[in-house]
Amino acid sequence: WSRDGASLAIMEREAATLIVWRTSSRRSRRVETHAASPSFLRWSERADRVAVGTEAGDLFVYDVGRRSGCPVLGKHPDRIVCGDWGGDGRLVLGSADRTVTISDGDGETLEQHDLPYVPADIEFLSRARDREKEDASVSKESPITQRMLINREGKALLLYDVRDLKNPVEHTLPSEYGTIVSQVWYDEHHLLVGCSHGWLVTLSVSSTYEMKETCAQKLYSEALYALSVSPPLQRAATVGDGGLKLLDLRAPTSLELTAESASV
Repeated sequence: WSRDGASLAIMEREAATLIVWRTSSRRSRRVETHAASPSFLRWSERADRVAVGTEAGDLFVYDVGRRSGCPVLGKHPDRIVCGDWGGDGRLVLGSADRTVTISDGDGETLEQHDLPYVPADIEFLSRARDREKEDASVSKESPITQRMLINREGKALLLYDVRDLKNPVEHTLPSEYGTIVSQVWYDEHHLLVGCSHGWLVTLSVSSTYEMKETCAQKLYSEALYALSVSPPLQRAATVGDGGLKLLDLRAPTSLELTAESASV
């Protein structure tokens, strides 16, 4: 879904057509992307733009309002694995070639950096503010727009300042938690992390980028598959071998299952 819920973007497997469905008209528009076999799709939280990455490393950026698209062939030499839009409108992409690119809103590369690993996921801290629906007018130099979190192959979390990608702060979790399945900024100082062995973990993040575990709870006996957070509702939802569970996040350092979980 787009940032305001006005549009839904869909890419079919092996297809090169982006389908944009508008809630107001309840009609869809098919856009030729020239980018088959999609591997990544992400809406901007600042504009009505969506980025599509492919198995071949190509990129397509579509502006819904202008009804115009910009294909960037050969953005990466290998599959685009993950990415996110920053609060300043920049697009960061991670690839199976072990590189990240930082691009402008049209997909033009501004910087490229090598990594010693394949990134599994990327998320800017600015998405925490967007989820909370706060004032979007933040400075390009604000920590809100500069902090970027990368999931290192499910083994560790690395917190970067995009102005200095050579010096990340790394945090690993105990092996009993399993691999990192999903991580979400809950607010500017807290992360929720879902782990494969059924654990949900809260990490606090200091102004110096240090991450500290403040709460851990084993929600499932076998596995946790997915995690989603709604700060306006102060709820987190997880899916695992025991079904869907909802958690109260009013005190993120002490996770509590809600009454709804028992009936879902």
